[in-house]
Amino acid sequence: MPRGINFYDDAQLQKRLWSPNLVNPTIWLDAADLSTLSVDGTGVNTWRDKSGFGRNATATVRKPAFLSNATNNLSAINFTASSATRLDTPDFSIAPGRQFCSFAVVSAAGLLGASTYRRIWVTKGVNPDSLTAGSTYAQGYFGSGGNAGEFIQIAGGTGVTGPIITGLGTSNVPVLLVGAFGTAGAASNENLTSANGGSRVSLTGQSGALSTTGIRIGSDVGTTTGSSWNSWIGEIILTGAISFTMVQVIEGYLAHKWGMNARLQANHPFRNRPPLIGD
Repeated sequence: MPRGINFYDDAQLQKRLWSPNLVNPTIWLDAADLSTLSVDGTGVNTWRDKSGFGRNATATVRKPAFLSNATNNLSAINFTASSATRLDTPDFSIAPGRQFCSFAVVSAAGLLGASTYRRIWVTKGVNPDSLTAGSTYAQGYFGSGGNAGEFIQIAGGTGVTGPIITGLGTSNVPVLLVGAFGTAGAASNENLTSANGGSRVSLTGQSGALSTTGIRIGSDVGTTTGSSWNSWIGEIILTGAISFTMVQVIEGYLAHKWGMNARLQANHPFRNRPPLIGD
């Protein structure tokens, strides 16, 4: 198991712990698992995909930095605005059937500051913000849109201006962000976003096919200094259509792994224990 994951001392119980490979993820990038990282003196060369599909994220020009202890004694990858660092995957469809869920454990500091296009990931190709509001495009992204501040958006169709999630804090603490598009309780062409297993915010009116170009991590398509995530990213899981129950299972897995389960809502089913196989 990746370094730092010691939920229980009971070896038999360890075998029953739930794992993201049980949902056949579209892509699974886990910086806490050091075996997935290729690092040299200038930064991270490759972030290997654990989904089994080989969708490894690779640095082409500007390498992000390796961060040995981001939180809970787990490593992460640090993306900086000064050089618009990023990693690119090969082409793949992010949303077969126009349905996907995106999960990310990141630093809350990445949501703050003057930058207006802080992307956790964005589909490669045409910059979605270069299109007029209401136009249809095949792009998607997870991160802030065209306004600075404490918020997160997930796009996948027409131009968007929300939703907003506030109260995430100003320090470099971990935050668990989830976005559902057309699945997990979201109707077709609807976005639902949440932070730390809290209430989900809805945005409707999306349309159009979604990208098959794979994703860029840590920067927008334009790769300018103002489009960087500008903080660390610990884990990204992208799935196809799943239930809301499974969303909570994945939230529980990530929250316990990264030492942030106490930040889940009091009534979250996995606030007090990590999910087990069969949950």
